[in-house]
Amino acid sequence: MKVKRLMEILDLARPVLQFYQEWTVEEMLKDLARRCRVEGEEVRERPVGVPALQPVVTKPAGGSRGKDEDFDAAAEVEVISGLEVEEMASYLDRYTKKKLLAIGEVLNLKLPMKYRKDMMVTAIINHYEKRELADRMARRMPVDDKEFMEEMSRKLGRGTV
Repeated sequence: MKVKRLMEILDLARPVLQFYQEWTVEEMLKDLARRCRVEGEEVRERPVGVPALQPVVTKPAGGSRGKDEDFDAAAEVEVISGLEVEEMASYLDRYTKKKLLAIGEVLNLKLPMKYRKDMMVTAIINHYEKRELADRMARRMPVDDKEFMEEMSRKLGRGTV
């Protein structure tokens, strides 16, 4: 997710945050959960043994996330791009192969249907890991080769270059 998109999202959240500005974050979230609760559906508490910083991912009944016509792969890619690489596996694991193919198509990945589900998940995660690696390499500090060579010459006991 780009910073510009995050700023747009935070602009949408500003009125809600201003309404709850005198509340604690925990009270605000509990109130929002209470207001959004669908009749007969309980808000799920964090399962025992799951660290608080890790998102809780529950598998919906039937193993799929809903009907195929309701599935928006582009929206899911937006959500996935905001996750850490470690969180992606548990998030993607709840989808069927058909939905993983749709996500791969949005990402311009060639995922053959003969792939097992775990192979598709791994391919999508690798896509993000490669992008993250390229970003880190682009941000690294350039090395002055002359200084580096002189330092190595001193360490190895050779004359200057």
